[in-house]
Amino acid sequence: GHLARRLAVYSHATSRIIRGDYIHLATAHGLRNQGYTHVILNSPYKKISSHSAHRLALHRVGIKTVNLYSAFVGLAVAEAAPGGQIVAIIPHSFCSGPYYRPFRDFILARSAIRQMHLFASRNKPFKGDEVLQETIIIRLERGGQQGPVTVSTSTEDSFADFVTHDHPFERVVFPHAPEQLIHVLTTPEKTAIERLGAGGLIPWLILASRSPPGQWLISA
Repeated sequence: GHLARRLAVYSHATSRIIRGDYIHLATAHGLRNQGYTHVILNSPYKKISSHSAHRLALHRVGIKTVNLYSAFVGLAVAEAAPGGQIVAIIPHSFCSGPYYRPFRDFILARSAIRQMHLFASRNKPFKGDEVLQETIIIRLERGGQQGPVTVSTSTEDSFADFVTHDHPFERVVFPHAPEQLIHVLTTPEKTAIERLGAGGLIPWLILASRSPPGQWLISA
């Protein structure tokens, strides 16, 4: 098949398995360009304790994150050669929220987002592995000049309902939004947030009172 033909091109390649703790190995002498041109990751999913050796090692090299999967991706980006391609299958959770803000800053400062694929179902893509969260495949280019981002979606890993669109980067990461949220767009049409304002902030105010009892007054 196609994969066998592609692998045959690299039949001369050699391999070396390094047994050890990747975080400690990668941070022992500071982050360095290791010349990796291609990186494929299915990183472990586990929270990093705030006082663990892993957290301290990552902080020393400027990576601030709360989960092993994002730590592995950050290290891979840092060790890749200029133009290196990094492909990772990871939870969708890093795209938003304050805890992953430093991680988003780290990868966006060092790489360009080329492609993202969203598995829309939480339980179908990896039902045999008890993975119950939205998962994406992301391709980054180390030091690349950011351009349009290809975003595709499917319900599960059969890709039977595969759909793809290209989006301007300004739709994926709003240029003036401080949180650097990454929007995995599933349609060319503008989202509600885009229609309300590129900053991603919804200007509204709710005032409530309970007079008379049992009734609320809401003003937007």
